[in-house]
Amino acid sequence: MTYQGAAHHLSLPPSKCAMVAAHIADLRGAASTGMKTIYVRRSTEDRMVGEEVKCKDAGGEVDIVVDSLLELSSMLAPGLS
Repeated sequence: MTYQGAAHHLSLPPSKCAMVAAHIADLRGAASTGMKTIYVRRSTEDRMVGEEVKCKDAGGEVDIVVDSLLELSSMLAPGLS
C-alpha cells in the first residue's frame, strides 16, 4: 500500500507519520495504516464534505483540521512562522 511504503522509505512506523490532504478518502486510507491525519480545507476540493470534516476532539475522524498550510505550520512549529 502506498501509505505504508512512504513510512517504510522514511524508516518510521506509520504512527510517527502524518498524511496531509484535502481529500477525506486519502486520509481514511492513511488512517487505516495507523498514520495521523491532517485535513486541509480547500474551497475547490471536497466541496460536499469540506465544512463537515471535524477533528477527533470535536467528534470527527481526523486528527487535525486546518484552513491552510500556513495555519498547519504555525501549529507544528510555533516559533518558526
